[in-house]
Amino acid sequence: MPVTINNYKVAISGTPVAGNVRGKIFLRTGNIKRGVARFYRTGVAIPNDQVSNNRVYMNLPESVMNSVLSMLQREAPVKLDFHNGRGILFTGTEIVED
Repeated sequence: MPVTINNYKVAISGTPVAGNVRGKIFLRTGNIKRGVARFYRTGVAIPNDQVSNNRVYMNLPESVMNSVLSMLQREAPVKLDFHNGRGILFTGTEIVED
């Protein structure tokens, strides 16, 4: 079931940390940890997404980190879910104007 993300923390490393992770975005609802978007160095194998302890762990290439941050900064609501073996971060219904 999707959960609404209303705050986040960003951690970026100049040198990749364990598992070739360059950066992380910790996704929360209030003080409840809902998930982590982990961004992997270019050219390394990226593990499958997973759920552990009711948290979604999304594994993405570092090239999309700016897009994810932009979504979190500009869109509302933003929701997080896990479906068919994949973490999904998505917006609510958007209105298209003419």
